[in-house]
Amino acid sequence: MTRRIFISGASSGIGSAIAGTLAADCALVLHGREISTLEALRSRLKNPERHTLVPADFSDGANDIQNLLTDEIAAHGEISALVHCAGTDFYEAARGFERSRVETLFRVNVFAAMEIVSALLKKRINGNALQNILFISSVASVRGNAGKSFYAASKGALNAYARSLARELAPRVRVNTLLCGAVRTPATETILRDSTILETLQKNHPLGIGVPENVAAAAAFFLSDSAAWITGADIPVDGGYCI
Repeated sequence: MTRRIFISGASSGIGSAIAGTLAADCALVLHGREISTLEALRSRLKNPERHTLVPADFSDGANDIQNLLTDEIAAHGEISALVHCAGTDFYEAARGFERSRVETLFRVNVFAAMEIVSALLKKRINGNALQNILFISSVASVRGNAGKSFYAASKGALNAYARSLARELAPRVRVNTLLCGAVRTPATETILRDSTILETLQKNHPLGIGVPENVAAAAAFFLSDSAAWITGADIPVDGGYCI
């Protein structure tokens, strides 16, 4: 039976690369904000007829994620794995705290993940199908950087949630987290065009700036049976940044 995997934030960057890596062997539930972008992604994937689309904007808190997933599963079948790749970020000094802005950060990076997991664990919605959860986090959650305190706090919360969740759901469901370093994506291109920032990042990443396929390869491993004895792990995929 073909596994169905929900990928949040699938429409660009790392999420898109993960979708491309998994599409040949899995049926994907692709989440993103814009239906047109999701349709374009699906058309590029192998076996496009297998993959379904769930457009929703997690940043405004208006979407009922449980109902979205209830409808999706009722129409197309149970989901066995989750990759939470949806995320948002901004640079700001600690003195620039704005509650509404930070709440949006946490809604996308943390609360949406919790709502998706909650829905997928409910037997009346998804039976006992869920077996694997993978969160895409950041090295910012374990290494300090000026101007990244709010983002780091959200990713640190995601890491902590994952560890307790792994304990709670074992042995039926495995939960792991990838801590990503600097990855060249559409969202980071503007930053990486700054020669000073690029030089600093290159010095801090012994193996160089990453590409989305680096993360996708690690994700595929942790979603596979080859990682059957790994849960509750925070794995750096960071070009050596954490060294």
